[in-house]
Amino acid sequence: PPPRRFFTVPSLASSSSASAVDEGASSASTIEVTPEETPENAVVGRRKWKPKTRTPEERRKLRGLIHDTERVGTKGFHHVEFYCGDARSTAYRFSLALGMPVTCWSGQGTGNDKCATYGLESGDVRFLFTAPYSEAVVAASSASSASADDEEEEDFEAPDPLPSFDVTSAHDFHRKHGLAARAIGVEVECARAAYEAAVAGGARGGKGPTEVKACRGYAGARGGGKAAGCTVSEVELYGDVVLRFVSFPKGEGEDEDEDEEAGSTATDTAAAASLPFLPNLAPTPNARRDTYGLRRIDHAVGNVPDLYAATRYVSKFTGFHESAEFTSEDVGTVESGLNSVVLASDSEDVLLPLNEPTEGRRKSQIQTYLEQNEGAGLQHLALKTDDIFETITKMRKAEAELGGFELMVRPSDGYYRELPERLGDQLTPDQYQRLEDLGILADADDEGVLLQIFTKPVGDRPTFFVEIIQRVGCRYEPDDGSGRTLERPGCGGFGQGNFRELFKAIEDHEKTLKV
Repeated sequence: PPPRRFFTVPSLASSSSASAVDEGASSASTIEVTPEETPENAVVGRRKWKPKTRTPEERRKLRGLIHDTERVGTKGFHHVEFYCGDARSTAYRFSLALGMPVTCWSGQGTGNDKCATYGLESGDVRFLFTAPYSEAVVAASSASSASADDEEEEDFEAPDPLPSFDVTSAHDFHRKHGLAARAIGVEVECARAAYEAAVAGGARGGKGPTEVKACRGYAGARGGGKAAGCTVSEVELYGDVVLRFVSFPKGEGEDEDEDEEAGSTATDTAAAASLPFLPNLAPTPNARRDTYGLRRIDHAVGNVPDLYAATRYVSKFTGFHESAEFTSEDVGTVESGLNSVVLASDSEDVLLPLNEPTEGRRKSQIQTYLEQNEGAGLQHLALKTDDIFETITKMRKAEAELGGFELMVRPSDGYYRELPERLGDQLTPDQYQRLEDLGILADADDEGVLLQIFTKPVGDRPTFFVEIIQRVGCRYEPDDGSGRTLERPGCGGFGQGNFRELFKAIEDHEKTLKV
C-alpha cells in the first residue's frame, strides 16, 4: 500500500460546507489522508458511515415501516436536466438509444438566444438536454436588447430558458463535468413551500421560488388563450447537482390518465401528452410518439465522497427516510466495492440512493467516477418498463444498427445456470431463456422480482450510465374504492444479488480504459 500521511487541520465551522460536517467534531483533529489528498480537501473529524442493519430480518423491517417524515411534499420524479456541449446531437442520440421522442424545445429558432434545450419523453420519463450558446454573443445580445424595443420577443414561440439558467455557469459546468446531470426535478405540491421547508431543514438554497410563464408556443399547443405556467425552485443536492422542485396549478402538468397502472401502455401515454412538460418550451413539429416502452424514473443514484455527510444533509432537509442500505460486503468484489444508502420519500415514489467508494485491491468504480466527474454527481438513472424483453430487444437493435447505447457485457454462462436455483419458480423457463438471450440480470427479495440491465457509460467520460428495470410482484389494491391494482415501489429490491456481477463487468470495462 502507498505510505500514509497525517495532517492536523483547523475547524471548518466557518466554511460553507460546515453543515455537512458532524456537529460533534472537535475544533482540531488529526486525520489520515491518502497521498492523493491534501489538507485543503480533508474533512475535519470525518465520521464514517456505518450500517444500521446487520441481518436480513432487520433489513426487511426497515423496508416494511410506514413513514410520515417528509418535509417537501413530493409527488414523484418530474424530469432530469443534463448540461452538454451540443443539445441537439445529444438529445437525438438519447432519443434513438432509449426510444424517447423529442417532444419540445427552445433555442434560437424559438427566440431563445441564451441556450438550446430539447425535451424527451416516454411515459413519465422526461429528460432535458441544455447547451449554452456563445458567452460573447449572449453578452452582446443582452447589451443591445437592453436598449431595444422588446416587443419583438412576443413574436417568438419560446424565448426564455428556465429561471436558474446562466450562460457562464453552464459553460463552467460542462467544462468541469462533461455531459452530466445538472438538475433532478421532482414534482411537489407547492414549490415555494418545498423550498422554504428545505432551507429551514438545512438545505443550501439555490434559485428561490420563481414563476415560469407559459410561452407562446405552449399556449398555442393548448389551442390558444391564456395558459397557466408553473413554479420552480432549487436547492443544492450534491456536488453541482440541484434538486429542482416543480409545482403546477391544479389541473396543469397532469396526464389525462394519471394512473400509470390503469392499463394504458407507454405508447398510449406518450401519444396523449400533447403539451410540452414545462411551459417555457414549444412543441416540436411532427414529433414521433412511438417508444421502447419506458414508463417512469424508478430511482436516481448519486456518487459522493462521504456517505455519512451526504446522507445526513439530504435526509435532514428532505425528511426522506432510509429504505435500504448496502455495504462493501454486499456489493463488492475482491478488487473493489462501495457503501450505499437508499433515501426515500414517504410514498417511496422518489428514491435517491447514494454511494461512496470503499478500499480494495484496486480503485473503486465510485472513486473513478468522482475523479472523472471532478466531484459528486448523478451516476445513473434506473428507468422502469413493464416489458423489459421488448424494451431491451429494441435497444439492442438500436445499438447494432443505429448507433444506440452499448450495453454492459453479458454475464457468464455460470450466472444463468445458477439463476433458476436462486429464483426458483418465480420466473418461467421461457423467461429464464429470454434473460440469457438478451443478457438481462435477475434478482429477488421476499416481496418480488427485479429484472435489470445496464448500459456502459454513455458519454466520453466513464461517468453517467442508464439502468433499465422491470419489477415483478408486490401488487396491491389501495383503500380508495377505485378497484385499481398498483405496484409497491421498490418491489424486488435493488439487485443486491447482482451487484458483484455488475461490479465485475464495470471493473473489466475500466481495465480497458486509461483511468
